[in-house]
Amino acid sequence: MKIITTVRSNNIETYMNMDVDALMLGLKNYTTYLDYSFDINAIRIITSHKGNKEIYVLVNRIIENTEIEETRKTLKELASLNIDGIVILDMGLLQIAKEEHMLNKIVFSPSTYITNKDTAAYFSSYGIKRLSPSREISLNNILEIKNNIHCEMEVMVYGHRNIFYSKRHLLDLYNENYNTDVKVSYLKEEKRESLFPIKQNEQGTFVYSEKPLNLIKYLDKFIENNIDYINLESNFINEKELSKVATEFRNAINIYYDKEAFYKYINSLNIDDSDDGFINRDSVYMQEEY
Repeated sequence: MKIITTVRSNNIETYMNMDVDALMLGLKNYTTYLDYSFDINAIRIITSHKGNKEIYVLVNRIIENTEIEETRKTLKELASLNIDGIVILDMGLLQIAKEEHMLNKIVFSPSTYITNKDTAAYFSSYGIKRLSPSREISLNNILEIKNNIHCEMEVMVYGHRNIFYSKRHLLDLYNENYNTDVKVSYLKEEKRESLFPIKQNEQGTFVYSEKPLNLIKYLDKFIENNIDYINLESNFINEKELSKVATEFRNAINIYYDKEAFYKYINSLNIDDSDDGFINRDSVYMQEEY
């Protein structure tokens, strides 16, 4: 099992020194929610000094018709670099990858709609390197998907989940409509006390879960079922805290086969200010089987 996290600043050395196996770099003009992204030249330099770290490039913006051919050129240039994969969410890019014979570098991470084993099996049959299922499905669904695909699988186990995205600049529209200049960091629903982090950049507006996900107490299930990569999502998490979390997961993985030490270590961790997401809740939209 390997650990991957997303780089959110130009302080690349800090991330290189974290106890993770792989880093994900956002590609400038092709990512949505990241605070910092890299151009191809910067990625080329980073990969030339990556050592034992795996490097993935995130291309998670929705691509429009007029951008297809330029995106094709960009993907081909990325594939020529010393990278380990390209992370995409747009299904159209799968077709480009197929035409350009680079499916073996593709990590398909559409965020929401891989929710069952048949959908996962369909995409794994493309010949992609890895896929990531929806972050809103249960542990049982995750493990069933893993047992029905023929590629690697990556599961988000830590961090704030993105629960809303709009290409509109909603904070700007709010201030314009109410003639204010409020700097909003959180949203609060009228009938709930929860505060949901919100951010806006040139790609639109993003709302996140109130608490960070932390699935370290389910790590034994992921290891037993051969989950290939676990993802530590770094949004709203400072680098010091992210490094601490990475070390906790690494320590737990390293002592897994000493079960007494493993469970003692897991129980010693303070994860009260986090939640389990949907890991224990089957989707209300899952069809009943007959």
